Amino acid sequence: MISSTGTRSSGTYRSLSPTSLEVTSPVGTVTWQRRPGPPAATAAVPFAGVWDASFVLAGVTWHQTIDNAVDGTYMLTTETRDSGYITASAGHWHMTSRTGPETDGTYRLINAQTMSFTGPLGSSVWTRTAGVKRGRDE
Repeated sequence: MISSTGTRSSGTYRSLSPTSLEVTSPVGTVTWQRRPGPPAATAAVPFAGVWDASFVLAGVTWHQTIDNAVDGTYMLTTETRDSGYITASAGHWHMTSRTGPETDGTYRLINAQTMSFTGPLGSSVWTRTAGVKRGRDE
């Protein structure tokens, strides 16, 4: 799988049933469940349709939904919920989760709305969404 940003992900899969796949990647093994409805999977496009998986990674529960189109394109949505404490200073962050381990990493301010983070799970870029209030802003 190659994302629109060029990130590559690979692994192996095993069909457990027509609506269930076991996928193994560098981060572990996860069972995906296919939602009822179109498009139907075929021999040529075995992953077509919408699939869901939930798993625990680094002490945090993640939920992913992937919508695989018959033309080979996909839309992956990932959601996780966690709470705890975070401190940041001089390009370094430290997070203490109420449900998992402590983690550390680095950050860089790109502009007033965008930051890049690097931590145990890799790197990401976060962009502030205009008009959305969270935490103490509410």
